[in-house]
Amino acid sequence: KDDKVGMVTCLYRGIPGSPGPEGASLWSRLEAEGMSVEMSSGVLVAELFEGMKFALGPTMAVRCECLKRFGGFRALGSYHADDFILGNLVAAHGHTVVLSTHIIEHHVLNTSFLASVRHQIRWMKSTRFSRPKGHLGTALTFSMPYGILAAGAALADRRPELAALLFVWGWATRFALAAIMRGLVVQQFSFVRSALLYPLRDLLGFFYWVASYFGNGVQWRGEVYQLLS
Repeated sequence: KDDKVGMVTCLYRGIPGSPGPEGASLWSRLEAEGMSVEMSSGVLVAELFEGMKFALGPTMAVRCECLKRFGGFRALGSYHADDFILGNLVAAHGHTVVLSTHIIEHHVLNTSFLASVRHQIRWMKSTRFSRPKGHLGTALTFSMPYGILAAGAALADRRPELAALLFVWGWATRFALAAIMRGLVVQQFSFVRSALLYPLRDLLGFFYWVASYFGNGVQWRGEVYQLLS
């Protein structure tokens, strides 16, 4: 027992929505891929550089005395990213937030294109307000957009071999990241899915990141809220 530990949180692997007659939708699979790879790798990088100063929503085990120190759950009422704020307050009051090695499953409920896109842009906006500098730096973590851009530039310069090499390099880095995160971290052993889905999710993720800077409004359960600094 370590009295310094005030909270424990867990990484999670994305599980596509409940399969229907035709199986889980492409959009739920892509969103699940983002959870397993993009989100998990981002959390590990944040922990490496600054330690855990936030929590992940699906698992937030916090000591009662830690809650009392900053006013309980009432203190989270005016915040959108309550999981981030809860972990942040625990850390700010001198306690340690521990990232458990136990991985849980997070089921994706959004099966349609529009629902999935709205959900992921809302997440991106939440990160933009919670960790603005880290969110800005996220632009450098994508690979496929730059691989396609570089390949296009090479084609414009009439160098098709270089264009193909640059595109394949962008795809290979995303496949490698997905394979590592799936195999070594979240324990999902499906390398074919990693090869086919995550490069596409990486490309879409870049556009979600761009969209997160347009407007401060988010939709939650039929209501539109404005995020404030």
